Amino acid sequence: LKMLWFYWDGLKWEQLNVNDGTEHLTKIGLLEFVGSDDFKRRKLFDKDLFWLKGSIVQGEHPDPVHIESIHPNSTSSFQANLAPEEIVGSGNGTANQAFTLQHPLVISQQVWVKEPLLTEE
Repeated sequence: LKMLWFYWDGLKWEQLNVNDGTEHLTKIGLLEFVGSDDFKRRKLFDKDLFWLKGSIVQGEHPDPVHIESIHPNSTSSFQANLAPEEIVGSGNGTANQAFTLQHPLVISQQVWVKEPLLTEE
């Protein structure tokens, strides 16, 4: 299975470079892309909007595709910290044992957004 994504440039559908974390809509994930400067509105289905088009160019989709939601201008986040050298402790099998971590939870955070500059910036 192979899918390609396209945007409307005012005259024709142009291929859109994407980072496809959905593996061609076969699993839950993110489809990431940066819109092109020549992305234009097009009237389809009585709506004058900016349209994307996904086309299966090889194979067949194994199941009917269901897109639950689309979130433009969004990002994902996760909270994780590895401490591979930390030994939590050894238990003896009794209930309610407590252990102290050398690297406890961090209660502060920083948020960084990586976004390319637009041509008008």
